[in-house]
Amino acid sequence: MPAKPKNFIPDPDIVSTAELAGKLGISGARVRQLREDGVFARQENNKLSLAQCSAAYAEYKTRKSRGKEKAGDLEETKLRKLTAEADLAELKVSVQRGELVPIAGIRADGQSIGFAVRAALEKLNHELPPALAGRTAAEISVHLRRRIRDLLDDMADRADFFQPIENHEK
Repeated sequence: MPAKPKNFIPDPDIVSTAELAGKLGISGARVRQLREDGVFARQENNKLSLAQCSAAYAEYKTRKSRGKEKAGDLEETKLRKLTAEADLAELKVSVQRGELVPIAGIRADGQSIGFAVRAALEKLNHELPPALAGRTAAEISVHLRRRIRDLLDDMADRADFFQPIENHEK
C-alpha cells in the first residue's frame, strides 16, 4: 500500500472489520461471518463501508426478527451479493475509463491547492508591509488589488504552481 501523504484525510465511511464490529456492537468474528454470508460487501483493501454495512445489518436484523431468514432468503442474499459485486466492477471500469475520479485524489488535489494558496498568501504577507509603508488608504487599496490580481493570474497561468501530493490512495 502506498504511503499516505502527510496531511491525508481518511474517508470516515471506510472502516476495518474491528471498527465495524465496534460500531455495530458485534464481534469481529460475527462481522466476518456476515461478510461470508453476503450480508456485507467488502471494499478495496479489505475494508468495509460503514454506511452500507449498517444498512445491510439493520435489514438483516429486521428480517431475522420477523422469522423470514429462510432458505429462500439465502438465494436472495447471494443475488444481492452478486449484484453488489457487479456494481463494484462497473465502478472500477468507470474509474479506469476516467469517467469517475476516486475521492482520495480529489482530496489530495484540494489539499495541494490549499497549501499553494496559503504559501502564496504568506509570501504576500511578508512583501506587503514594506511596499505599503507611508501610502494613503486609497494607494494601499489599489496596490492590494493589483498584487492579489497578479497573484491569482500567476496561479491560473502556471501549470506547475500547484504541486500534486503524491502517493495518495485511490
